[in-house]
Amino acid sequence: MSLFENLNLAVARPLMAGGVFLIAWALAAQVPTLLRRWLAGRGDSRWQRLAGAPAWPFVGRILALAYAIGALYLILQQAYIEPSHIGLGPLRWEELAPWLPVVAGLTSLWVAILWAAVWRDLRPSADHSPRAAYGTILGLPAHLIGEEAWAAILRGALIPALGLYWGPLAAALARGLVSLVSPSARDRCRADAGRPFAYLDWAMEWVAAGCFIASGSLWASLIARAAGHLAANLVHRGLYLWARHRAQRGSVETG
Repeated sequence: MSLFENLNLAVARPLMAGGVFLIAWALAAQVPTLLRRWLAGRGDSRWQRLAGAPAWPFVGRILALAYAIGALYLILQQAYIEPSHIGLGPLRWEELAPWLPVVAGLTSLWVAILWAAVWRDLRPSADHSPRAAYGTILGLPAHLIGEEAWAAILRGALIPALGLYWGPLAAALARGLVSLVSPSARDRCRADAGRPFAYLDWAMEWVAAGCFIASGSLWASLIARAAGHLAANLVHRGLYLWARHRAQRGSVETG
């Protein structure tokens, strides 16, 4: 086999693995919505209550996490993607310490400021804290790990073709575009309380991609992503409790 054929194979195999992953995810993402519609359409009230159960977001998040990690493991096991293109090496903290805490801290501050501005304009009446947005409080770590596994697969698929700089950026763009296929993502974008969480995911995808480009480490990307999400959720919780307190105080005064 010639060198040219080897290069083509090294590019084609990761792209094929990433494409299969995206197609399978697009099909699997329809299953929870279709199942809930089927349950809600049955005449029995028990099935309708099951369709409206609050555990659905958490179950969907755990299934998405299991799928992303399982796909990542299979792709690596079959050598479709190089581990170096995913950044799975050990965390070299001595190389990250000079810049990662500063980047993660400034990113968290930036996200918190933007989050406050968004919530000031939307003024949603419903709570969309991590418990409501991700199913349970444990849904937030599952969401973060699942998002990073997603990004790792797309980066590993695109880096051989586009390089270590444009590959992660193209992966972030693809991640945002493909997420619009998800019915849950479209529902979040239509709801005032859920839209900021969709924006947060897209924004942190680019921050994580930048940290990956600078470090080549999945762990640095995950740390930056987690810092931004945690800051935004803490600010959200404070704003929501403050708004609820003001509303309750106003109703007492008018009553």
